[in-house]
Amino acid sequence: MSTLPKITIITPSFKQVQYLEETIKSILEQDYPNLEWLVVDGGSTDGSVDLIRKYEKHFTWWVSEKDRNHPHALNKGYERATGDVICFVNSDDTLDRGALHYVAKQFQDPTVNWVVGWAKYFNDEGEDWVYGVKPCAKDTDWFRHNPVPQISSFWRTEAFKKVGGFTEKYLWSFDFEYWMRLYFKAGWKPKVVRRCLGSFRLQPNSKTCLRPDLFVTDDKGIREEYAIYLTPAQREFIERWRQHRDMQKQRNLVWQALKSKDTKSARKLAMQAVRENALSVNNWWLMYATLRPTTANGNP
Repeated sequence: MSTLPKITIITPSFKQVQYLEETIKSILEQDYPNLEWLVVDGGSTDGSVDLIRKYEKHFTWWVSEKDRNHPHALNKGYERATGDVICFVNSDDTLDRGALHYVAKQFQDPTVNWVVGWAKYFNDEGEDWVYGVKPCAKDTDWFRHNPVPQISSFWRTEAFKKVGGFTEKYLWSFDFEYWMRLYFKAGWKPKVVRRCLGSFRLQPNSKTCLRPDLFVTDDKGIREEYAIYLTPAQREFIERWRQHRDMQKQRNLVWQALKSKDTKSARKLAMQAVRENALSVNNWWLMYATLRPTTANGNP
């Protein structure tokens, strides 16, 4: 009997046959002996099912049938999970070599409930970008960003009994909502490790590339829902931070418009900034810059 903790991996799949085999191989190459692997296909008709059958001897359980959405598919696996530790690897993403053995060592400490490492983005052209873990030790950190990369997140399966499965209320940011639930409702804080554990693929049909605006909408709703866990002073801090962030974005748009010689748009944006905060010297300086005559090269 292995002394390594049993790790459950859920792989949701839907019509991504061109990426699925690379995902499967990244998990097989872990060579992890105490693995429970659950594959949930949404009724693919692109050859994914044939590929799943090719590797089915490696899966503990798999199914191919219609589901309502991404979190619904994941919950089908989550409900069947019997591992000590769990994660999910989407059918176009990959685990970093040796990730499971490294994670298993972290969970040998019984006080550790949640492990998070950094991740990478990569594309089909061979390019990649670091996706680091953002600050997440303070309650307010979770209201400034989603600090946790999903592909490099592993947590104890007992979370299902504590806080349930993934919500279908936020179809784009359901993982962020789950992290908020683990942090604020279960009282778990992630152990952040200095290691890459997995990679997200950037491709035209990935959610990250397809509709990034829906992440913004979901994230806003999640933070509003969980604001009840902040003190009045913490909520005030976050509101001030949000106003500062939004104002900085507005100022950047003004300068971009000026650089593009779009003085009309620059003046309109600067006026909006002044209206929102008439006490800001920086906003009045922006307004002044848009009103100055332009030189031959378009600079004020």
